Amino acid sequence: MAGRRRASGNQGLADLLAHAPGAIAYLEETYSIDAKLPFAQVQNAANKWIDPDLKSITVAANNSMNNLGADFRGSITDAPGEGAYPISSYTYFLVYQQQQDGAKAEAIRDFLHWMLRDGQRYCAKLHYAPLPDSVIRNEETQIDQIAVLSKRVQREDPEKPHRVGDL
Repeated sequence: MAGRRRASGNQGLADLLAHAPGAIAYLEETYSIDAKLPFAQVQNAANKWIDPDLKSITVAANNSMNNLGADFRGSITDAPGEGAYPISSYTYFLVYQQQQDGAKAEAIRDFLHWMLRDGQRYCAKLHYAPLPDSVIRNEETQIDQIAVLSKRVQREDPEKPHRVGDL
């Protein structure tokens, strides 16, 4: 196609959009904010036009808790509720539930707990929506299951990663 341009990743797309008036694309919010790109309202499941902002993304996460399994597989896209932004998603960490090294298991648990507790205060500065308390409680339960693989406790598939979600 004539005039077709390619971009690599969110940063590349943000750079391309900054120099392409009238272009439309889907981009992670932090990149559009940093590049000072305009964004549009999107109609949600409650037929309300919603701005993509940190509050509306957190509302989507909170309102979708019933759709998520214990392992956080599920979607918060098109969440119910008047204030929910319809194009929302989590950012995930994939973590082996059974670790080979005790120090590594402890460090991973400590880091993930820090992210859910103290780390939440950095979300707004980084243009990420803070997690609702309901998600944090469920995630902490999963994080506490990260352990050291022992000969007595063998999983069917110790190589299968465990999913821990974040927005």
